[in-house]
Amino acid sequence: EGVGFELQANELYVGECFQQYFVKEYASVMLTSATLESLGSIDNFTNRLAIDKHNIGNVIKCFPSPFNYEKAQLSTPIFTGNPNEEKHHRVVYNQLVQLKARHKAILVLFTAKSALEKTFALCSPELKKQILCQQHFSKSELIKQHKKSIDSGETSILFGVDGLSEGIDLPKHYLTCVVITKLPFPRLSSPLLSYETMCAKALNLNAFSSLMLPMCSQKLIQSVGRLIRTEEDHGEVIVLDP
Repeated sequence: EGVGFELQANELYVGECFQQYFVKEYASVMLTSATLESLGSIDNFTNRLAIDKHNIGNVIKCFPSPFNYEKAQLSTPIFTGNPNEEKHHRVVYNQLVQLKARHKAILVLFTAKSALEKTFALCSPELKKQILCQQHFSKSELIKQHKKSIDSGETSILFGVDGLSEGIDLPKHYLTCVVITKLPFPRLSSPLLSYETMCAKALNLNAFSSLMLPMCSQKLIQSVGRLIRTEEDHGEVIVLDP
């Protein structure tokens, strides 16, 4: 048989498509999410969809959450080191040993599989039995195994990367601690980000402040959002990045 190939494209600037296929086609379009803001502003989101905030026809409302975030403790332990250095895996491990003494349901988020694997390698055989690594199970099976362990009164620790920072719902006792090992800045090696960075420079914009920082902020909000899922939730968020 002949060899075939497939070309796939990704819209970099979706604002024009959004305006053409939604705004011009419908009398009203409602967009809602808990993570539309980044760095305390809606600008990054509206700019990407080419939404003119000054247009009287565009109504933007920000509503307070019904969740009691005061029940969540945010801490950034002071330590010497850089999350890009090898010894950071030991820092994560040491924190995990301490957290395990007061939490039975823990989610540890990494920015790379290599960091996850190196931290896992440091763990004792006993601790490894309590850890569920994302690459070993499908997401649904991972959550199923985690809940089963918690329901049995056992400690369960989830090790995950980007896929577990969003789209999972572990309310109440199923998750009481989230550990963010490193701030989730986007990968510079991403072709889309490389192109956007090039475009930003062509417009005399600072790519870090206009692209990478807002993207990191939004991803961090999503990561922290794994903890408080209902009005009764409580817990602890640990950020191990100075």
